[in-house]
Amino acid sequence: MAVKTTPLEFLFPYIKGSTFSDVSAGIFRGRINFPCGFFEKMKSSSRRRSAFGIYQSQLKKEDETSQKEEERVTKPSGSKKRAHEDNSSSRTSKKVSKLGSTKSLYSDGTNGNFDHEEHTPDILEPKQKGKGKLLSKANKLRQSLGLSSRKKKRNGYRSYDRVDLQQENMKSASNLTVHSLPVDRPDRTDSETGNDDQAGQEEQANVNLEQEEIEADRIFSWLISPVKADKFFSDVWEQKPLLIKRHHMTYNDGWFSTKELDAILRQHRVQFSVNLDVTSYKNGVRETHNPTGRALAPVVWDFYENDCSVRFLNPQAFSHSVWKLTSLLQEYLVAWLVLMCKQLLYLTPPGSQGFAPHYDDIEAFVVQLEGRKHWRLYNPRNDAEALPRYSSGNFSQEEIGEPILDTELVAGDVLYFPRGTIHQADTPSDTHSLHITLSTYQKNSWTDFMEKLIPGALQIAVEEDREFRQGLPLNYLDFMGVANSESNSKERSDFLKKVEKLMMKLVSHAPVDAAADQLAVGVLHDCLPPVLTEGEAKKSVFGGDSSWKDGKIADKVTFSEDTEVRLIRKGVARLVVEGEVVSVYHTLENSRVYHEKELDSLEFGLEAGPLIESILSSFPDYIKVKDLPHEDTTYKIDLVTLLYEKGILVRK
Repeated sequence: MAVKTTPLEFLFPYIKGSTFSDVSAGIFRGRINFPCGFFEKMKSSSRRRSAFGIYQSQLKKEDETSQKEEERVTKPSGSKKRAHEDNSSSRTSKKVSKLGSTKSLYSDGTNGNFDHEEHTPDILEPKQKGKGKLLSKANKLRQSLGLSSRKKKRNGYRSYDRVDLQQENMKSASNLTVHSLPVDRPDRTDSETGNDDQAGQEEQANVNLEQEEIEADRIFSWLISPVKADKFFSDVWEQKPLLIKRHHMTYNDGWFSTKELDAILRQHRVQFSVNLDVTSYKNGVRETHNPTGRALAPVVWDFYENDCSVRFLNPQAFSHSVWKLTSLLQEYLVAWLVLMCKQLLYLTPPGSQGFAPHYDDIEAFVVQLEGRKHWRLYNPRNDAEALPRYSSGNFSQEEIGEPILDTELVAGDVLYFPRGTIHQADTPSDTHSLHITLSTYQKNSWTDFMEKLIPGALQIAVEEDREFRQGLPLNYLDFMGVANSESNSKERSDFLKKVEKLMMKLVSHAPVDAAADQLAVGVLHDCLPPVLTEGEAKKSVFGGDSSWKDGKIADKVTFSEDTEVRLIRKGVARLVVEGEVVSVYHTLENSRVYHEKELDSLEFGLEAGPLIESILSSFPDYIKVKDLPHEDTTYKIDLVTLLYEKGILVRK
């Protein structure tokens, strides 16, 4: 079902004290209101009961290393500061600023319209000594997600020191702060690592049994470890780049590999331009070399051997591991910030660059999977290009100035940078590079919210306020318009005052909650369908219902007033009021291909609203059918059965 676009059909104001009986009686003339709490509350990190806290409690048996790590995120160590100050080869000043400084993010010296004062890249670099706990957590998480757990490679593994930044060619701006996070790891044998992994499997099995949805929080913790989520969103998000150098080449294993890409090209009908691009950037010119038709493996590898980069546009449609990991990450981000997560894979041959310098309209997490890649990040050129709503075209090297971060990502590293950050990347001559870019927060600004809010407010004002329907002054064209902009006439002054008055009155008609619901519907359309755990599947229509046995139907599921149900996953469904019906939009039937089909929805009468709201708001707890707010038991059972058969609910 397509989302309705007429403002009155989806934008409704908020009136305190209204009830469902009020609405059904129609006394608000199409302005539908619900008691406080009817709509699922707009997501707020400050009110959210986060499973991330559960994840932290699972690790409380470890020592206080994580506490010390968090403190070092906010306070650069003295040794790192001295090492940075001693780097006489830096192109810029040697002064290191602490968090809270007023150094500018922008090349023109302005600070932009941000609430935080510090907008400079952070580099988090653990000690080489003892990173076992960090890697052990990654292995445990991979096991809990059903991914392979790989031992550290002994050959070809480079040893790093805390003050190895000069050798890494880190070029810093005057306001670049370098942080060092010591994570102790004693040397271990392969057998010791195996024992640790086995213990992790036992621990995670217990966690999944009691709290299956914990995986969504753990995947984001794995992505940005050792940084804490609350620190990331308060001190880094939308403000400045963050580089996490782990020096563990297997840390990001489980996402994807070039071997898997080769298998996909041979086993699936991957299409040029639709699923895959081949590009190059030479002598300042960026080109796309896509032929038509299927991207067969020999053809793609021929482009690769001729210094072309390979961009896989929708790996989640072909790779189960990418689908699973990104759907879990998406679930966590939707819970925090009402946004989705997309992904692109980039394979670049040695000594090559696939794309010109540019900026994007998304928040980007670059996860290095194989090889190495040389990255350069640049400030937005001016305030207008900070936090852009649209991506830029290609820039020349002369247009972008000096980099604020010049570094090489190695397998296991992660780089985050906000939208508007100009960037370019190339590979060294002795190795290829494979990375996945996780992009999110596209078109999720206040402007996008206002685009939903203001048309609805205006339409409501037209219906309810006579002043908005009054005609314009008969001679207004005589004193308004560009040609009259310098006029100081009384008629012009009165006209402008009238406009200001109506704009102020418009605020009182703004349907804020309904606009949020409509943005949420768009987010759900962008989302991947969830990857269910074995336990979830058994309790849902996808694995626990009727089957054919011995010539008849067996194991048929029935519902009674004592049946307990809950939403199958957090964030997969949204209740929206549209005219005289309530609609439940959900992601269960979304495609793994972006926007391949319309978002699925179910329509009910207004009386179903309180029942559905009770189910959604009770997550992650189960609720009995008899406890749903409706007098008719048969009606409640029928509604719950329908939601179950669409995959939206699980039974206990």
